[in-house]
Amino acid sequence: MPELIKASRPFSWINTALPFLAAAIVAGPRTPQAVAAVAVGFLYFLGPYNLAMYGLNDLYDYESDRLNPRKGGAVEGAVLAPGARRKVWLAVAVANLPLVAVLAVLAGPLAGVLVGLTLFSTVTYSVPPFRTKTVAVLDSINSSLHFVLPCACGWLVAGGT
Repeated sequence: MPELIKASRPFSWINTALPFLAAAIVAGPRTPQAVAAVAVGFLYFLGPYNLAMYGLNDLYDYESDRLNPRKGGAVEGAVLAPGARRKVWLAVAVANLPLVAVLAVLAGPLAGVLVGLTLFSTVTYSVPPFRTKTVAVLDSINSSLHFVLPCACGWLVAGGT
C-alpha cells in the first residue's frame, strides 16, 4: 500500500483536485445531489485519478525510472517493477471505476462520460499500445488534458451547462 501511495504522488494531488473544485464552485452546485457529486468528484480527483495517472506511468516507465535517482518518493513517484502490474491495475480499477460510476449517477450521464473520458485519457498516456507520451505532439496534448479535463469535469459535475 505505501508503494501505491507513493506512486500516486500525493504532492501533486492538488494539481487535479483544485481545478476540479474551482470549476465546480464557479458553476455553483444548486442541489444537494450536485453538492454530493462535487464532494465525490473532489475526492476522486484528489487521490484515485492520480493513482491512475502516475501509478500507470510509473508501472510502464520501469526501465527509465529504475535509473532515476529522484524516483521513490511522494514528489517523483515510485519505481514499480513489472511484477507489480496486476496489483497496480487492480488498485487503479478498484479506486477509480466505482467513483466514476457514482459520479455518472449523481451528476448525470454527460458528466459521467466526461469523467470516463478523462480517465481514458490518462490511461492512454502511459499504457501500450496507445502510449501517447512517446509521440511528440500527442504527448503535449494528452499531458495538458490531464489537468484541463478535471476542470471541465468540475463544471459538469456541479451542474454547469
